[in-house]
Order: sequence, then structure tokens, then C-alpha cells
Amino acid sequence: MPHRPLSTWVSSVPLSAAGVAQWEFADDINFGDERADARRLPQFTAAWRRQAVPVSLGYTALGLVREPAAEAVLELDDLARPVRVTQAGADAVARVENGWPDAGVSPDDATVLAKEEFTLRDLLLTRLAAEGHPSAELFHILPWQLVDQLAGDVAAMLGGASSGRLIELGHWFASAGSRFTAALEQLDEGLRRRDAALVRVAGTALCSRLLAVSVARLPTSTRRALANLIATMPGQDPFLAFAAARAAARLLGNEVRGMPALRLPTRLPAAAADAPGVRRVATDDVREPFDLRLAVTAVGTAEISLRAAIEPGLDRWLDASYGVLLQPVIIRGSEENVRYVIALGIEHGVASGKISVVSPRGQFVEADVDGAPIGAAETRSLSPDEVERSIRGLRTRSARLLWRRLADQLPTGHPLRAVIEREAR
Repeated sequence: MPHRPLSTWVSSVPLSAAGVAQWEFADDINFGDERADARRLPQFTAAWRRQAVPVSLGYTALGLVREPAAEAVLELDDLARPVRVTQAGADAVARVENGWPDAGVSPDDATVLAKEEFTLRDLLLTRLAAEGHPSAELFHILPWQLVDQLAGDVAAMLGGASSGRLIELGHWFASAGSRFTAALEQLDEGLRRRDAALVRVAGTALCSRLLAVSVARLPTSTRRALANLIATMPGQDPFLAFAAARAAARLLGNEVRGMPALRLPTRLPAAAADAPGVRRVATDDVREPFDLRLAVTAVGTAEISLRAAIEPGLDRWLDASYGVLLQPVIIRGSEENVRYVIALGIEHGVASGKISVVSPRGQFVEADVDGAPIGAAETRSLSPDEVERSIRGLRTRSARLLWRRLADQLPTGHPLRAVIEREAR
């Protein structure tokens, strides 16, 4: 296939007789269409050739040329500067492009690419991840030593150490997926600013995103550094204990596969004719720090409840950092899966909450927590539908009051305010 730009911006520059690009300033980005993605421009449907182009700035830049070689197109970074590359790096990129997007990258080429500028590695992996199926090991060419060091520094700060040199990860790791490095940087920022609310939100995001990341894309050293970090997080937020333990187990390859959800049949066996009241069967398990309980009733409902003892004084921290503590749960049947959110209130040293819903169709019902708990700051991740059905699953006025309290904490115009006010009135 024709070689096309990896970067979003390019600039066409004249070449001297010696083949050197005469660079002054990129005043004509993307042939005058700087809002476009250069890779999609019609100019690149012809046969362009990948090349490390000597630039008058004194280095070689990632570029494309075509015959007659009177001009070159230079690929630009986010600041509209030519992207540096060595000749060996450009040759390795060309070999990858020749089989784009599904050709494998040889170990020798991966070694070469790992020595190139961060920008070049990021461009290549971002495009490969978007258009093909690169091997997980190829992502190891990213500068993971920065993540390792930042994870170690943050773990030390959580243990009481002073903050060290600021490490910025930027967008270099976005191609690896799940945006966990953004949460890691946010956690570092919260600790430096001593902002307990920001630390709480960032810790939740980090655990949640590490539960979703493709672990194979992370080198062994990074998996260990991140596992060591999140193992310390329940000391800051005990409600992260279950999510942190699961994420650490994934990173270290110790995950217990198929950890069973709570499960019950949807139909209860027949009872004696004189059995009083609504019959129910129940089962429970621990999702630290919660006791999770599932009950099924003879009238066709499923009840899911959560309960956790809290230490004295922790209620004030919960109010300040979560606003209202919300735990997503998943209810599965043989024919459908539905997500709900349980709001937990605090009374007499216990955080608790429950919902009661119609049992799903099929022969069984399962229930489990669905990721880390969240607070008012993360309600943007909730859909109006799941909030609506969660509130409709409440049977007490006090439970609805928790949602109304949450609505008061949301900014004016937040899309969930009207949903909560309508359903929780």
C-alpha cells in the first residue's frame, strides 16, 4: 500500500539539490487544511516513499517523498515541529507500512523503534492500534520506565514520603488503552496538592482502568510497579479493597478466573399451604469491605444488598470525598444482564444500601459488584437509564433521599439532575 502520514499534521517543504529540506516554519499545514487528518488527505493516494529526510535544522525527520524528488512532506508533532527519526528508524517504519496494518514487527525492528523519539513511537502505535491488530509485545517499545518510576514515587508518597521530581507522562501511553496513565498522573497531582478528594477520585479511576487494560501490553516491570502501588490504596480508601485486589491479581497473573457471582434459582420450591409471609431464599459472600447478599422471593423479585462496617470518623471522610457512596452492581439472568447502582447511607457505623427488582427472565439470577465504587464526581459515567431503574428499585423514602442528596451535589444543568429529581420525589 502507499505510505501515508502517521501524524495528523504534515508540511510540504522544498528540497535542495543535496536533498535537504529547507525548513523555516510550518505555515502551510496539511496543504492548507490544518483541521483535517493528514492521513486521510487525497494527496496521499499516490505512491509516496517513506524516508528519513535531512532537515536544515540539523537532524533527520520522518517524511515522505515521491518522484521527482523536488519536495518532501515532513510529519509534524503537536507543536508543528518536524518529528525526529534516524535512518534505521525510518527504514523500520517503512517495513511495517509495507505490510500495513497486520504485518508483524520483527524483534530487530522493535529494538530499533524502541530507541526512537517518544513522538515517533506514539504515532506508529496509535495508528496501528486504530487500524490493525498489533501484537501486545509491540507496545513494550513505549517508555515504560517513566510509568515505573512514577508508580514507585506515588506509592512512596502514599506511605508518607515527600514528593520527588515531577514526571509527566502526557499522551505517550494512550495507544496501550484504558487511559490508566492519566489516572496515575492525577493521583500524583492530588498527593502533591494534598487534595484528598482528588486523590480519592484518581485512585478509583486507576483501579477501574487497570481492571480493563490489556495486561499483555505492559512489560513485566510496569505490571509489578502498578501492582505494588494499588496494593497500598485500600489504606487510603478501604472501599477500593476488592477492586484493587482484583486489579493487582490481573497484573501479576494471579487472578482467580471465574470468581463466582452470587447465584440463585429464580423459582422457589413449593411450600406448605400454611406457610406464612412471602418466602425467600438468600446467599451471601464478601466483596471487601462489603458483605454482598442476594435474595430471591416467591413473588418474583431479586433483592441485592450491600453492608460494610466503617471505622469511627470515616463517615466524615466519605462525605467529603464521595459525596454519596455509589456501588455499581450487575444482575444477570440466562437471557439478560442489567446494571444497577446502589446508593449507600451511613448509620450507626455501617454503610448499607439495597435494591429490589423483578427477577430476570430465565432459570437463575446472579449478582455481583461491577467495578469500584464511585461518588458524585464520577456520575458522568452513569447513564440516565441505569439511574432511573436503580431509583425505581428502591422501596423506602430514606433510600430515595440519598439520591436527592446526590442531585443537590451535581452542578446546575447536569443531565442526571432532572432524572433523579423526577424519580426520587
